[in-house]
Amino acid sequence: MGRQHGRPEADYFDLFPFISILVCTLGCLLMVTMSVVALSLGPGATEIWQIEGAANKLPTLIEWDGDIITIHPGRVRVAFGAASDNGGRNDSPFGRLVERIRQNRGREYIFVAVRPSGFGNLEALLTLLQRQGINAGYEPIEQDRSVGVAEGR
Repeated sequence: MGRQHGRPEADYFDLFPFISILVCTLGCLLMVTMSVVALSLGPGATEIWQIEGAANKLPTLIEWDGDIITIHPGRVRVAFGAASDNGGRNDSPFGRLVERIRQNRGREYIFVAVRPSGFGNLEALLTLLQRQGINAGYEPIEQDRSVGVAEGR
């Protein structure tokens, strides 16, 4: 008879099956949660921006798609050709906005949400604002994504 070397076999409890079941359950719950979030956002979801004032200035958001300027809040739409007549000093909503911000340029500025279709002639809009002495910043946004401004700016 040979002698066994090493430890005698002992009973033990393996936690590996429990941990693998737990990880699979967590993965399924995560997938369900992400599916619900994706369905609730959907294609018509609005992206809400909280624009912080720079150097104690209040921002005014406008959307730019290359042809149309959309002024927030209120989503007033103005064709750029009509808005740029007479250097922006006209009776269009954009002309009135430019005049108001020009007079309050120490306290206000324009923030532009630029659609991909608007990058081709964004320089024309920024030049118009610069000629009026208005500070402007811009940020790209998806072509079909709706954008809004958080209340209480």
